[in-house]
Amino acid sequence: MWFGILSADKAYAAYDILLLGDSWINGRDRLAMPLAQYFEMNGGLAGAGYCGLVGTTGTAEPVMVYFYGNSGWQVRDKVADAIGVDVTDLTGTAVGQELNFLLKSDVDEIEFYYRAQPGGGSFAAYHGSELLVTVNTESDESVNEVHRLDWSSRSSRTMIKLVVTDPGVSGVRIAGLNFRANTGAVRVHEMGTGGMTAGCFVSVDRSAWVDSIRQLRPELLCILLGTNDHANNVSPASFKSNIEELVERVLAARPHAEILLLSPGENGLQGRAYKMTDYRDQLAEIAVEREIGFVDLHAQLGDYADANAEGLYKDSVHPNAAGGLLIRDAVVSMLDVRKSGDIDLIKLWDTDEFLENMDLSCEVGTGAVSLHWRQLPGVSYTLKESVNLETWTPVVLPEARGNIEQSTVIDRSEAHFWKFEASYPLLWSQ
Repeated sequence: MWFGILSADKAYAAYDILLLGDSWINGRDRLAMPLAQYFEMNGGLAGAGYCGLVGTTGTAEPVMVYFYGNSGWQVRDKVADAIGVDVTDLTGTAVGQELNFLLKSDVDEIEFYYRAQPGGGSFAAYHGSELLVTVNTESDESVNEVHRLDWSSRSSRTMIKLVVTDPGVSGVRIAGLNFRANTGAVRVHEMGTGGMTAGCFVSVDRSAWVDSIRQLRPELLCILLGTNDHANNVSPASFKSNIEELVERVLAARPHAEILLLSPGENGLQGRAYKMTDYRDQLAEIAVEREIGFVDLHAQLGDYADANAEGLYKDSVHPNAAGGLLIRDAVVSMLDVRKSGDIDLIKLWDTDEFLENMDLSCEVGTGAVSLHWRQLPGVSYTLKESVNLETWTPVVLPEARGNIEQSTVIDRSEAHFWKFEASYPLLWSQ
């Protein structure tokens, strides 16, 4: 069971997970939606989380909040002056322009992320015909701001509408909304943008981006990038430099946040200057150097040809729903849930913590031994048996992919000794 965490600065605090990356995240059935659905079934979600306004139809789990689109608004998408954490935003330039959201889950507070700027206009929030608040975005300087609206006394299953009341000289710029609830334990924020590269994220103003991350208050950031760097022949060295800068920005905003780097799986693109594993290796190096989390999705999904043949890919680049479940399982397997209700990222480089979270146990029966363990992504497990402690014979273990909890039954009729080993790829331990 998952529980909320009490903290000194607020009566209730959920564990906020921010998913940062490209279409491997924002494709609903790839990571964001399966992860949100997992936590909904295991303790509940503390609201729908962040809803971007470009290239999306709602939150990580769109059943919770549905977004009706941005028709008529000016769109910034993957450009250096975008104000959203996902490097997108909208500008309203005419009175009456609307953004409509259908709320289908519990909401206690809604946050509006916008740009305060010289010449900024005003927008209003409505619940039906009821005016809830008018926000003036006029400011002497350009800064990212957030307005928090108490929704606890209103129906959670209804509509909310944002309307431009005065575009001013510079328009009304809005990055997204965050839907929060005071029940549940985890909040999943989907911030994947199709076509995104690591360079896109670090091209935006550092100070403004850091402020936006700080306002979202994530405890865990999962960064999944590399596919578009590979597609655009970005050098692995440049990719590493950009990811390092992205990590620095995250830590500047949230010094105590956990970071989990995920390397994308293989793809079917041809004629590229580098291999996907080149980008994977750069991410692994950063994880080792900075002692942050790392998951190799190539190991989780397998080679592209094999994974595609097994029905794990939607096309030559993107995993489908079945592949998305494997990606979700890799993320979940890296989370340690404490008895206190706190959640922590398992630090694979810490031997004691690794052994503690392997959850190894053994049950001895009359004719067999049952061995149980937690499958951590990217870690190789081997089992050997012996009758004399001198000669060891490997035991075939079951297919581990996609199953966090693993077990095997060992025949006791001959062998009397068993040796269970776990090891990392060589790169991780350098």
